[in-house]
Amino acid sequence: MEKYWFFVALVCSLLNGVFIYTNQIFKLAGPLFMVFRGIGQFLALLPFVIFFSPIENVTFYLLCLAQGCLIAFNDYRLFRSSKAFGAEVTSSLQPLSIGLIFMLWLTVHPADLREMLQQPFHFALVILCLSGITFSILKMKKAKSSARAMQYLLPCLCLMSINDVINKEAMMHGAEHLVSAIYFYCLITAFVSGSTNLVLYLRKHNFNELKAPQYKFRAPVIVLLGTLCMISKNYAMFLAPNPAYVSAIIFLYPLWIVLGNMLYRHLGGKISCASVRLSTVSVLLTSVIGLILLR
Repeated sequence: MEKYWFFVALVCSLLNGVFIYTNQIFKLAGPLFMVFRGIGQFLALLPFVIFFSPIENVTFYLLCLAQGCLIAFNDYRLFRSSKAFGAEVTSSLQPLSIGLIFMLWLTVHPADLREMLQQPFHFALVILCLSGITFSILKMKKAKSSARAMQYLLPCLCLMSINDVINKEAMMHGAEHLVSAIYFYCLITAFVSGSTNLVLYLRKHNFNELKAPQYKFRAPVIVLLGTLCMISKNYAMFLAPNPAYVSAIIFLYPLWIVLGNMLYRHLGGKISCASVRLSTVSVLLTSVIGLILLR
């Protein structure tokens, strides 16, 4: 099943595109969105806890707790960056974490690095493919950056890299009961990140605002899509030999959003649609196909 990691990652990428596109429609503020995604997901998953076998490896739970804290910090910093520098600048810098994830995993697992160094040409092609994916995504997003934005987001990019490495490590430590590991990972990280965002939200807002009628439909949609994204990402992380490969595929979501907008406009809808050069898409698809074939 490991050879199909790319298929699960593609599913996750599509779900992420739908997830992000949904909030463009709902237009929820960042902290409120994270409260629904976190606390809402925790409350939705909690009743099913009796159906899953506990993971005996204590390290798994420690990794999940650490992951929840990192998610909370990253989300908070990303939303502040979007407010200070704009969403376009913030999102355009995120793909730079792909290379960091790749190297961090090899640093943590030197046996994988030694294995890749035994095939230097193969190693070089993998790096070339990852670079091609990163370059293409940055081009699609028409990446704009500034020294201040880069300085502010650098800790976030580093922690995003640690995030994905911890994600794969947690799945490996919970491999004894993989389905249970995915469940408890979602449950714990949702509670930690959601409760942190709830505290931040309640500093400026009243709790009763969360009960507004317009959220009765929006909150369940966010919870469902967020849960599906996490399940598919966790499974892809377990299957893939390096977490950077999964992240590289997931970061294709801007392409799905652009294609969705183009289809909607073709069917008669009125929506602004970004143009994507054929050369950029060609480099992207070649890099993705190359990465899949190499692994």
